[in-house]
Amino acid sequence: MIQLYQEVLAIDKSLADKNPSVYLPNVAITLINLGILYFDKNEFSEAFVKYQDALKISRSLAKNNPSVYLPSVAGTLNNLGNLHSKKNDFSEALVNYQKALKTYQSLTKTNSSAFLPIIAMTLANLANLYSVRNDISTALEKYGEAMKVYQLLAEDNPNTYLPDVAATLHNLVVLQKAKNL
Repeated sequence: MIQLYQEVLAIDKSLADKNPSVYLPNVAITLINLGILYFDKNEFSEAFVKYQDALKISRSLAKNNPSVYLPSVAGTLNNLGNLHSKKNDFSEALVNYQKALKTYQSLTKTNSSAFLPIIAMTLANLANLYSVRNDISTALEKYGEAMKVYQLLAEDNPNTYLPDVAATLHNLVVLQKAKNL
């Protein structure tokens, strides 16, 4: 699968050299997909390079068309947060999750329904990160923020978001017990 994506990437890059406005977004998407594949194979250094390259392209595209490309910037930052978290590089994970969260929050001004679920997920990622670092108070705070978003989402779509409410509530209870021990 990786080899096929590398072939796609070579083609995308060749096309982007001739017509960047049309094909550069494809290069970024292919880089992200390759990063995910490398991440899944625990080949973190390769995943990191692909994510960084995708982030650079997405940021440059977002300068001219933020409503279209900022979601890609935020998603790639979230992927980098996951990568750093998996590598136990908590400070870098934190920086990337916070940047992703800030970007997603800015996007809710124009389309809250599309980005609120991702905000809740990013808050949960932050809570997990703080929990692993034994910063229980901050983890509880972030889970609480995620819970508020999931509850808001569950009002309109309970079948989709009540499981997230329950999972977040479970995490809050577990951490609260740990804090009280």
